[in-house]
Amino acid sequence: MKKNLKKKLKFPLDKPHRVCYNKNIKGKENPPNQKGIDTMTKKMTHKDYFSALLNMAEVKAYPGMEDFINGRISALEKKASAPHKETEQDKVKSGIKASVMEFLSANPDKQFTITQMLKQIEGLPAETSNQRMTSLVTQLVREGEVDRVVEKRVSYFTAHKE
Repeated sequence: MKKNLKKKLKFPLDKPHRVCYNKNIKGKENPPNQKGIDTMTKKMTHKDYFSALLNMAEVKAYPGMEDFINGRISALEKKASAPHKETEQDKVKSGIKASVMEFLSANPDKQFTITQMLKQIEGLPAETSNQRMTSLVTQLVREGEVDRVVEKRVSYFTAHKE
């Protein structure tokens, strides 16, 4: 009987402890599956690197090197300030926004939900989903062209009145 009891007692006590991955792991600052504080730091850009090179004494010793680095910095600035071409998606989005504004300005005294607008606005692309329409109308709210009113956890939208 004592042997049976020992076997029964050994079994649950010999189990390995549960490993909790949320606690700090010794020897590692950040577990590989979690983002740490080091990802929040600002990374140096190419322009920062080239600017730092310009301040070095070794680079100043070679006059051709300064010209090269200044050329690289000006190329990076030119690239960053290049005009953005409007893509097909941008054109579709601006068309949907225009039709929403036209619809809301035609009905200034009424409030509409996203679902109601989807059903009543004519000429919207067939693939326009509720989620996409919500994001576009939210952009219009941020721009100040549409007003948003929440009543009983339901959002209603109207054209902005000045």
